[in-house]
Amino acid sequence: FVIRPAGNASGTSHPQPVSAQSAGAAKPHAGTNRTSAPKVASCSTPPSAQLASTAHEGDTLVAVLDLDTNCDNSNARFNRADVRVSIRDQDGVAAAAVFDFSKHPIDFKDGTASLHLAYGLSQYWSPYDRIDPSGSDVVFQAGEAGNGGDVQAPGGAIGGSNVRDSDIERNAQIALQSQISHDSSAASDLYDKYTTQLSSKKYGLQAEGKTWHYRDIESQYLQMRLKHPNALLIWAATYSNYTEDGNPADYYVVLSGESLDSVDAANGWCSSNGYSSKDCIAVQLR
Repeated sequence: FVIRPAGNASGTSHPQPVSAQSAGAAKPHAGTNRTSAPKVASCSTPPSAQLASTAHEGDTLVAVLDLDTNCDNSNARFNRADVRVSIRDQDGVAAAAVFDFSKHPIDFKDGTASLHLAYGLSQYWSPYDRIDPSGSDVVFQAGEAGNGGDVQAPGGAIGGSNVRDSDIERNAQIALQSQISHDSSAASDLYDKYTTQLSSKKYGLQAEGKTWHYRDIESQYLQMRLKHPNALLIWAATYSNYTEDGNPADYYVVLSGESLDSVDAANGWCSSNGYSSKDCIAVQLR
């Protein structure tokens, strides 16, 4: 770069040095450490997991998992998308959803991490307090595409999207049968007593503005179970009080599970819990 001063008749040029600042380069400050922070190692290998506990926030299941990394770097970050996380027990799949850990990465420290996952009503099929951590397995499966958007998660938890509709239906049907078997003993304790019926539904039923599928029946049971901890699920055809009129009793029934002494006491229970006579009736199992 050459500047020719005005009035220089000789035309000689005088080279002038250009500063780093005038050329647009940043001038380092004295004492500045120009070394960038070390980059966190990334790993796509799914971790191993154990179920620590389950709880609920409203009708959302919250599962707490203890994780162990399967990566070479014990402090690596797991940040893979499309990962199905399933909780399985002796009865089948208790919960399953697809999570995007590229949005919510898991940072391991010394090979371990803790994770809170949220499962919506269409993503779990067993009451939260029936899922036994000591008898459950947690499985991470990469490369599983989600179905729909992520469920809204309570603070500190991560929500995921649904698994395939066919999987939801199959898991719900298996869970309904498992719940009936589990509740049969408690139902037999209600013989010669009165209790209250809160719902009766069958697959394919047209009611309440929709066609009922297994997923809908199971979701309704889970909601009622959260509201009434003694609630039971039975198959109506098993009990003579439902079959004695000669009509087929091929439907799932949700009972409150309360042991009451009379029809009046049962009707009073319905009223005190905000149910109309259409939604809650007195029954006596036989």
